[in-house]
Amino acid sequence: MQSAISLIKQYSPLAEINEDKKDKFSEHLETLEDQCKGVVAEIIGFIHILHKEICYEKGYTYETPASEVSRTCVQFLNTIMERDLSYEEAKPVSEKLMNQFTNIFEIQATCSGNLDAIEEFFSNSLFMDYIEKDVSEVHISKWLKSLCKEFQPKKNDKNSQYWAENITNTFSSIYSNVSSKTLLKCKDEVVEGLLFWAKIGMKYKEDDTSKVIFVELVNSMISIFEQIANSYMLTDVNQSEIFKNWSDEKLENFLSRCQSMLLQDNFPPNPHPKDAMRLLISDCLESYTKETENGVHLALIHSFHNKINCTGNSEAQSIVDDLKCPLEEKMNLINFEAAGKKSIVQQFFEDIDNVKNTKQADKVCSYYEKTFNSEILPALKGDIEIMKQFIKVIVNNPYRYISDKFFSKPAKTQKLLNIKANPTLLKFIFDTMYEAKVDYNEESKSAFNDIGYATKNQLDKENLFSKFKNDIYDYVERSFNFVKHPYHNAVEAFNATVDWKGQIERFNRIVIKVKAILEKDHSHYRQADPIVTVFQFTSEYIMNSARKNKKFIEYAKNFGDLFNYCYTLPWLADEDLEEKWGLFQIDSRRTLAGRILYLLMRDVYKENNDYDDFIRPIVGTLKKLKKQDDDAELQEMAIELLSLLTDQIELLGNDAGTEIINEFLDAQDPFKLDKIVPLYSSNSDIIHERLDDIIEIAEQNESFGTAHMTQLIDKIAEANPKQITKRCFQYLIDVLHTDFCSSAISPLQKLTNKRFELFKDTQKIFKDHVENHKYGGFFLSLLPDLSRTQELANYYAKIIWNYIQKGKSDHEIAALYALRSLALRFKEPVAAYRKELDIMKNDVKLKDYVMYIIDVLEGRSLETVANDVQEQREDIDNLDSRVTENEEKIVVLDTDVKETKKDVADVKQDVKETKKRIDQIEYTMKGLDERVEQLNHMTLSHAPAWSRHVSELMNDQSDNDWRLLSMKLNYSNDDIRNWATQPDPCLSMLDEWFATHKTREATFAILNNLKEMNRLDAAEIVENALASVKNVVKDDEDEEFEKPEIFLSYQWGHQQEVKMLKKHLEMAGFKAWMDIGQMGGGDKLYAKIDDGVRSAKVIISCVSEKYAKSANCCREVNLSTNLGKPMIPLLMEKLQWPPAGPMGPIMSEYLYVQFFKNGGMQKGDTVFWMPPKFQELLMQIRYYVVPDMKLITKDSPYAGWMNPPEEEIIIPKREQKAVESKTSNAKSEEEEVISPDVFISYQWDKQPQIKRLYKKLSGLGYHCWLDIMQMGGGDSLFDKIDKGIRGCRVVISCVTPKYALSANCRREVSLSGALNKPIIPLLLDNMKWPPEGPMSMVFTQLLYIGFHRKKDDKLWEGDEFNQLISKIDMNAPGCKIEQQSSSSKEATNNTKEKKDAKNEIEKKNAQTQKTEKRDEVPKKEEAKIASERKDNKETNSKQVEKEKSVERKVRKEDMKKEKNVGNGTKQPEQSPEKPKPTSDKTNSTPPAKKSSTCSIL
Repeated sequence: MQSAISLIKQYSPLAEINEDKKDKFSEHLETLEDQCKGVVAEIIGFIHILHKEICYEKGYTYETPASEVSRTCVQFLNTIMERDLSYEEAKPVSEKLMNQFTNIFEIQATCSGNLDAIEEFFSNSLFMDYIEKDVSEVHISKWLKSLCKEFQPKKNDKNSQYWAENITNTFSSIYSNVSSKTLLKCKDEVVEGLLFWAKIGMKYKEDDTSKVIFVELVNSMISIFEQIANSYMLTDVNQSEIFKNWSDEKLENFLSRCQSMLLQDNFPPNPHPKDAMRLLISDCLESYTKETENGVHLALIHSFHNKINCTGNSEAQSIVDDLKCPLEEKMNLINFEAAGKKSIVQQFFEDIDNVKNTKQADKVCSYYEKTFNSEILPALKGDIEIMKQFIKVIVNNPYRYISDKFFSKPAKTQKLLNIKANPTLLKFIFDTMYEAKVDYNEESKSAFNDIGYATKNQLDKENLFSKFKNDIYDYVERSFNFVKHPYHNAVEAFNATVDWKGQIERFNRIVIKVKAILEKDHSHYRQADPIVTVFQFTSEYIMNSARKNKKFIEYAKNFGDLFNYCYTLPWLADEDLEEKWGLFQIDSRRTLAGRILYLLMRDVYKENNDYDDFIRPIVGTLKKLKKQDDDAELQEMAIELLSLLTDQIELLGNDAGTEIINEFLDAQDPFKLDKIVPLYSSNSDIIHERLDDIIEIAEQNESFGTAHMTQLIDKIAEANPKQITKRCFQYLIDVLHTDFCSSAISPLQKLTNKRFELFKDTQKIFKDHVENHKYGGFFLSLLPDLSRTQELANYYAKIIWNYIQKGKSDHEIAALYALRSLALRFKEPVAAYRKELDIMKNDVKLKDYVMYIIDVLEGRSLETVANDVQEQREDIDNLDSRVTENEEKIVVLDTDVKETKKDVADVKQDVKETKKRIDQIEYTMKGLDERVEQLNHMTLSHAPAWSRHVSELMNDQSDNDWRLLSMKLNYSNDDIRNWATQPDPCLSMLDEWFATHKTREATFAILNNLKEMNRLDAAEIVENALASVKNVVKDDEDEEFEKPEIFLSYQWGHQQEVKMLKKHLEMAGFKAWMDIGQMGGGDKLYAKIDDGVRSAKVIISCVSEKYAKSANCCREVNLSTNLGKPMIPLLMEKLQWPPAGPMGPIMSEYLYVQFFKNGGMQKGDTVFWMPPKFQELLMQIRYYVVPDMKLITKDSPYAGWMNPPEEEIIIPKREQKAVESKTSNAKSEEEEVISPDVFISYQWDKQPQIKRLYKKLSGLGYHCWLDIMQMGGGDSLFDKIDKGIRGCRVVISCVTPKYALSANCRREVSLSGALNKPIIPLLLDNMKWPPEGPMSMVFTQLLYIGFHRKKDDKLWEGDEFNQLISKIDMNAPGCKIEQQSSSSKEATNNTKEKKDAKNEIEKKNAQTQKTEKRDEVPKKEEAKIASERKDNKETNSKQVEKEKSVERKVRKEDMKKEKNVGNGTKQPEQSPEKPKPTSDKTNSTPPAKKSSTCSIL
């Protein structure tokens, strides 16, 4: 991608490219397509560069070289992404694309030339998947806001008309792929967009030809916002969602903006603002007015409506006309009074009782329309008895106007019913309707239907269906007690509400009742009588839950009687009813009897056709339905049901199978082939005879015919393979070339065993199919069966192996299985790939399958055992036949036996003599065995006696044999191979182990590893051997020993190096703990480790690759972490940090000390580490452990390590590009060190940004401390941090979530707080304040400067940065370096500074001498001094105050010096003792102040 980026930079700006350069650029970019590797970071860089080119400030024109090049670059980007990245990998790239797309509109960079390139982004499948799956409302909101810009055509764009018309082309690709929920969350942005562009549209008249472009732009933008709004406002309810949860002020502002446009005299100057207003007001606001009960909102809308209606603009009035009706309705719903409602309610009931016709019902509705909600409804809701009286009145006077106006609508919108609070209300409603004596007409049916649905909807709202489920079952069941009654219309509401699960018995009762209804009256029709749909839904829902159920067999007679009776009744409506209801479709004309026939066949009998006893009663009727022509739908259903009975041919009769086959052959309908397949077992002769004809019919429909024809051939190949003709076999071969080739596998597999001659000359077909067909992998299992000869086995083995090499993951495992199956027949062809298989078994996913093949090659497969068993079975069968034959000869032999008895007596005598000889031989052999064992022990003298018994078990090859034990004992592969050549590999290994290790440690190491390997059989031998010698001598009691304060955690591969480290630590005054020195083997190992870790004050972790993978080492690290032990990682070899594996998350928080030399140990080296690194280790250890001075001898190389050579930190005043650290010795001149004034504390995840802050502050003249700028080789990190914080005047704390959790950052903040250093918190990420964790106490009282909302490239700019500078100057006045006007002033200042610093140095040297004298205290006082050092908290604080005092004095002198220079005061001349600077560099460098020795001790 870097090459592509370089190419774009080479031709930049692309907007000015010409035709010649365009061709060269395109050709070059095309060549880079195959070379570029899609790396996420590089692709993002490419997008960044491409975005700059697309957003050319002056713009460019459509269909020019520039536009074509831009589109080509996007196509190149899409190709690389789709080719090289997965969806997850492409996520950050897609997010970058979304942000860049939005940014194009934010910076108003669109032109006709870049529209094609922008559109090309959306042909990227990964980008579109990202929009669909991961784009959030934040992205959409930002994008919608970016569209609210008054876009202008670009200067160089010569086709602005095209730009205006097509600017929104790509928008549908976004909102059409984003969920409506996400879009709904951005409703405010949609409203804002419509208002913004409506207002823009008010500027341009439709007939102004000079503004055509802008009118078109307004049209495009308003249209896109309308489409987005309509994408989530699919219903009136959704339309009202726009204004829900709006505050009063927000709605008032919206109405004010709409009002300002609608009241303009020229509204609308063009149609587009009117379109926006119509959507917002006529649709959305009108819907919200209907829905809301917010009195304040209604008042605002009412005021808005009246103001617009007062204008003379009919266009504006038409926009708000739809608000009139809902406002009038809402006015009647609010501000009502409850006085006098009792008499009104009773009058209301009386008037309804007196209604005799629909006109009177209409008058009652009009009369009480306004007072019902205000006076009657509260009474109904407040008193359950009044509510019951009201229900009786409504039910006994069933008029649709009354029930709809006063029951259905109030129940829906005014919460008329509250069944949860009044559970008996449900039963009362349906009991009242069930007992009502009313006429069965359209008015009563509509009224009951309104009441039923209103009650059902209330149950739904209150989520009470499950509670009243059984009651609903009863209400529906008893509806079948009526022949015709409006109660049917009421229970129709429950058609799709309950599941009817487990209600088969109830269904049986309904079936009996329905038959009784039909016997009384069979004139029910679906259009007129709801009982038809009630039965339909009841039947469907019961069958949805019951499906196939043996319980139906119990009710076979009742179901059969109803079915057979319905057959005798009319199935369709009469002609006069057809004209009355307009019933021209069969389904609408069907009677209850016809519907029952259809439903029982489709749902009940079809699902339970396997139960002969259940379906037997209707078989005769089914045959009649099949032959009738009056109702084609019933006829087709009967034919289908009969075809399902082909497996139960005895139900259909003897000739039914032949009849079905002949019908199929006559009709030549391939879709009936599935009915022929089950008939094969009983009608094989006719199928064999007409097999070729059946194949021809099947070929008429490839999908359906192939699927069932191959099933039929499979049956034939199984039962009668000789009936497979060449035509039939060729059909199977032809199927291989279709998408349904997998269906041919089974029959071909059967034919390989029974008709192999058919496969002659088919090798190339199967080879091409496996290699080239998209479903070729399905046929891999067939190839082993085709390998009948060695030659074929070689041929097919190569095909399978080539397939595996292609790495087609979908069938890779199937290919391995096929190779295994082939190996069971012929091992040699597969053995040729043994080396490759050994490599493949390293793949975790394929390891088991590869091992199956290797097991077969090495004779360990289950099939081998099965073949042996089969051979034994054959032998047994042969023996059985022979025994049978011999039975006939037994009689003959009987006589011979008698004669033989005499001979047997003689033989017995011989046997006795032979036994004696055998006993003598056994005795001799036993002596020989003992002698051989003695010789073996003489040969292998190191291994104990029990090792031979262990070897006998471990030499048997398995996954946990002697090889694994060798690896656990850290032996190399070469060692294992060497022992494998010995007669007894395990014994040879054990002999080597015991020869090089102490017997106790070696024995317990063997025992523990055997247990870890789950070789309990071998472990038992060792334990028994140890138990047998337990009492030979008494165990010594465990001796208590001093537990050192340093624990060395390491892996045995670095044992010698760690021993050397331990030795040198003791020479430096630190006792260390390691398992070789303090731990024995055996069961006490883990207890010792636990004790050692818990007793230690610091853990030194010697990290290597094997250490990171060692389970025991992981336990030590985890225990240390859980106990909160300080840890110092030493990197023992070159290794990626943090190390891979379970230690990675733990070690990632630590800084390691490199403890190896890059070039390795050289000749003459005594240690394997670099001396400065050992010094760094000692400096870190002394933070936690006080060195034992008794261990440091006079001749020790580490006698003075606690007083390291002084260092200087030089920080340039103006250009802080580097910080030099030099080590001064006793002979060199004393250098002066100036501590930085500003200490920058941060966590390394923000290192690039902090480096920029360091550079900027340095450029402004501030002395800054930054760890990566101060650290040198051998430096102690904590020592430098300590000096930096102590010497600074102000601390900048760069707070992020990771910073708040970092242990090192926590130490820096804690030290700053303890030293009362001013802290300036900078918030760099969006997070809670104060941050959670230990730092919250420090930061609670501090105000942060918020940089978390700033872009990365402008992070250190603006008001926030100026605020930071002000705080630095306020907390550390005078720390900014003033530029001197002349070199003479600078020299004068330097002289003064050096003199002041010299005085400071002399004071600190005196303090150092005191420290050295203190080190010379006699040994008898060392203990006392050590104890004082441990809790010398007060002394340390005094020392800090002294250092602060010194610093304040130096600063006062500095300020006096600056003041004197400013006043022209003459400075004293430089002391002759100090040499003058010899170079400009020396002059420009401020004098250094010598750092004090760390005072931790």
